[in-house]
Amino acid sequence: MPAVGYFTQVLGFSLVKKGRTAAVPKRDDAQIGLTVSDRPPERASCYFPVSDVEALWREPDAKGIEPGEIDEQEYGGKRSPVFFAKEPYGVCYRFTQPA
Repeated sequence: MPAVGYFTQVLGFSLVKKGRTAAVPKRDDAQIGLTVSDRPPERASCYFPVSDVEALWREPDAKGIEPGEIDEQEYGGKRSPVFFAKEPYGVCYRFTQPA
């Protein structure tokens, strides 16, 4: 499961549990489940609300991952900072600081 390495080495999650086809990474109060899928990675995406978009953006940038630029987007009539990061296998992650 290549996504496990992205979550642990780039996004700073620790691994709670890992099996052959599933894993559970955790960071702070966030715990998520990952499973092997037969869908192409470039068709998968994931959204995370975070408390500090700029601080999180610096983490992969410091590791040479080059996340997308921080931008502002409007959702529900409110503007929020957001950035996208794509893992080497094609999964796209969106990180937003809710207004």
